[in-house]
Amino acid sequence: MEPRKNHQHQRKPNAGFTLLEMLVATGFMTIAITTMLKMHSSLQSYDALSNQRFVNAVVLDNLVNQLKTLDHPDRLAMAEEIAAQSGARVLARPFVFQTRNGVQLTLSKGTGANLKTRHFWSFDPTQ
Repeated sequence: MEPRKNHQHQRKPNAGFTLLEMLVATGFMTIAITTMLKMHSSLQSYDALSNQRFVNAVVLDNLVNQLKTLDHPDRLAMAEEIAAQSGARVLARPFVFQTRNGVQLTLSKGTGANLKTRHFWSFDPTQ
């Protein structure tokens, strides 16, 4: 039995992609690679920002733990010095709560999007 000749596909002698097909494929690849590079750059900057925020949070947690080991008068006297060693800032706000004198220490580190803040309350034990 002879194979049917009308169902056979014959290749062109110069088979391949046309110039237009190559230009379209190159355009798609260029757009895809550019998009991936922009996304990679964006993710790197976000990662750096997240890392700095984490470092600032750990530094402030360590400062709070250091302040917990001190007595109330020493906390007030040394809070600024302890914070300055780590590059943090302290804002002290006195307040009265149920006839007890206290101080709210607001510790902050970083600026802008890197800013982290911790609050610490200390009460005068003599009252």
